[in-house]
Amino acid sequence: MGVVFVNRRILDQGGKRQNEAVASVVKDARACQGLLQLDPLDADDRYSYLCLSLKASWVPPEVSAWVSGIANGNPQYTEICAKALEKAEVLELKPVEDEQEEGQLPRAEYKEGAESLAKLDPPPKVYH
Repeated sequence: MGVVFVNRRILDQGGKRQNEAVASVVKDARACQGLLQLDPLDADDRYSYLCLSLKASWVPPEVSAWVSGIANGNPQYTEICAKALEKAEVLELKPVEDEQEEGQLPRAEYKEGAESLAKLDPPPKVYH
């Protein structure tokens, strides 16, 4: 038995399959319960993955919303957005000063204010 991994672009092309060969493989995989479709991350996981990508314990809600709106739950694109934020130096990592939270990752805070996020263009979409 084989397993087929697919993403939304293969399964949903405006209600059409990309081609008959792909449709046949997907149909066979479904029939033998060997189809694994990767769904987008939910809101909590999007935030957690962004923090992980930035090596931070916290990010401003507007930054999380900006990345979530662009990446739409795609982990790879979340990483690309995090790299764009780092390259543009929108955020800076500040150590957590609470003694009870010692050893925790730093917080990602605006370097020059929230308006720097508004000026940042989203990175180009990733397609393979």
